[in-house]
Amino acid sequence: MRAVGLGVSLALLGLVGCRGSTPWGGAADTVHQVSTLDMLLAGGYDGVASVGEVRQHGDFGLGTYDRLDGEMVILDGTVYQIRGDGSVQVASMGETTPYAMVTKFVPDAQFRVDQTMALEELEAELDRRLGNLNVFHAIRIDGVLPRVELRSLHAQHKPYPDVEKVTANQPTWNLENVVGTLVGVRSPSNVGTMALPGYHWHFISDDRAVGGHILGADVGPSLVRMNHNRNWDIRLPDTASFDELDLESDRSRTPDDITHA
Repeated sequence: MRAVGLGVSLALLGLVGCRGSTPWGGAADTVHQVSTLDMLLAGGYDGVASVGEVRQHGDFGLGTYDRLDGEMVILDGTVYQIRGDGSVQVASMGETTPYAMVTKFVPDAQFRVDQTMALEELEAELDRRLGNLNVFHAIRIDGVLPRVELRSLHAQHKPYPDVEKVTANQPTWNLENVVGTLVGVRSPSNVGTMALPGYHWHFISDDRAVGGHILGADVGPSLVRMNHNRNWDIRLPDTASFDELDLESDRSRTPDDITHA
């Protein structure tokens, strides 16, 4: 997959296992990705890369954990695990992830939000300010959320249920007037089901007491910082369970099931 203005590297060897190993990395301004969103949609919930490996390639990002055991937030170099009850803990370097996106966050631009906006309105303003929507953008928003709806997931057990069953039972909770950070990645529309087209947001409170995947929010006074990433480095798992997944079926209409539902 290659589009004008989008550098793509498919690193095919050796996340885990012994069939070969190559350094996982790339140029500056790179989003490094563990596996694909399509793998999750196909039921590939097993962790394939350690938190320690992911952390080597960035200090800002998001993802999930082995068996979908909570949401991942990477902020200022610390990797957090937000459990199915919304509680937050620092992840151990030995924890694993089936899907994550991470980058080295160096702001290229910033602006302030002075009035409360629905997250959808702020996304439209971001689109206007970002200009080039053919590349990846990491976005950090620090401020007050008058309202936010969050979710996380509990660990799943084999045989893994399909996505619809997982999200039908997802725990959700609502917070008001919480101070914290939105950790987001905006992917180009042409990524298909390799990643989530558009915006993907996670949240963690300043006191590190609560967080989760954002289902909806109002954003109050805040500082928005944007990091542009022209390169996209995907690492596909070297595992038997990945090789056995059905990734040929068309799931192009369902990427929101795990990321937005």
